[in-house]
Amino acid sequence: MVYEGMGADQLKAENVDRAIKGIALNSYTLRKLLMTGSTKAWQNSYYRESDKTFRIVTDIPRGAQFPQDHNLNEKLSVFQDKRGLETFILEEDIKADNVDHIQRALKRLADRIARSVDATIYTALTTDNGRTLAASATWDNATRASRIPHEDLFRARALLADSNNNSYKADSALFSEGDWPYIVSNDTIMDSFDASGPNVMQNGNMGRIAGLEATVSVSVDADEACVMQSKVAGTWFALEGMKTFRKEDPGIGVLVRAWEYGAVAITDPSAICIITNTRA
Repeated sequence: MVYEGMGADQLKAENVDRAIKGIALNSYTLRKLLMTGSTKAWQNSYYRESDKTFRIVTDIPRGAQFPQDHNLNEKLSVFQDKRGLETFILEEDIKADNVDHIQRALKRLADRIARSVDATIYTALTTDNGRTLAASATWDNATRASRIPHEDLFRARALLADSNNNSYKADSALFSEGDWPYIVSNDTIMDSFDASGPNVMQNGNMGRIAGLEATVSVSVDADEACVMQSKVAGTWFALEGMKTFRKEDPGIGVLVRAWEYGAVAITDPSAICIITNTRA
């Protein structure tokens, strides 16, 4: 056997599969906000609910039939997208038991695929959203007193709750890495925590803000944020979850490949509100 030692153990097929999938699972940040549905089809149809307002009729005559109104649903389709990546780990790194190098290679492989999934999801959220509002003032405003991101979050929640047919209940807020420092260090937000609240300055963990679970992702576009009702706004159609493949090239190294199929469908655009102009 060519590959021996701790490095070889790290590159056994089952270890590679477990490592990559475990890393990727922790790297997905936006996919968890969608419903997940399995599919066997390349083309997947779904129905998008309209924002049509039901007609309210009063003064129905005695004995008369009730008036009717119906919700409108638009039938749409999405096609599966195949995403994947491979890396080649040299035999010299394996034989030298350079486990750190191996782990870094596997982590980058898993991270890139997970990030691709999240980027696709966020693009769909911003393309097919039903609500938008501009920030009252930039969250990094030079005048600290003008930084009021909490008001924008509450306004977004109100917009979702005020939808015509469905009163959506926002439960999640998505922030970009660039905006997050101005959220977590905002004077008003920091002052709202009492002694029993989370110690933001100690561990940097805020958890919920304005009743919304905070998610920070590099996939969120700069200069905007998203407020949504998770598990309602859309569905991730998974044709096949992440798969891995390992192939030895004796004397050269090991090829490690990972890939997955999936597609995102926004079924309830009115459950999404994009906040724009968050940065100066």
